[in-house]
Amino acid sequence: MNKKMLLLISTLGQLLLQSTLISGQTVLKQVNLKKFGIAPANYSGIVHVAADSFAVVDDKSAADGFIPFRIVQDKETGQIKEVYASPLLYDRSALSANSERSKADCEDITYVPEWNTYFIASEAWQKVYEYDD
Repeated sequence: MNKKMLLLISTLGQLLLQSTLISGQTVLKQVNLKKFGIAPANYSGIVHVAADSFAVVDDKSAADGFIPFRIVQDKETGQIKEVYASPLLYDRSALSANSERSKADCEDITYVPEWNTYFIASEAWQKVYEYDD
């Protein structure tokens, strides 16, 4: 197993452990993105990239890849004030350029800032693919 995959597994494990240990969290209500002009989709994974930047995967998108989101929250309440979505970003070299690309069924995403790299899990192919930023 290569070093990047081991680090990914280790990072995911640490995040899971941290999320179970943190107390005093507030669960916010679900927000309908339509009020921000964002069309409904099958968003299946999200990762924080920096400040108010996030990367989101849609398991029914036309191609594999991710959608850059900007989510602005109220600093005191955590309530979502604004949401912006950019077009789907994908890397044709990450997967074979055939008709199966549209059936990737991207389920989850993680980001490793030290490498400026995203990892996206494809449920259809049972694999994790790397995308360089």
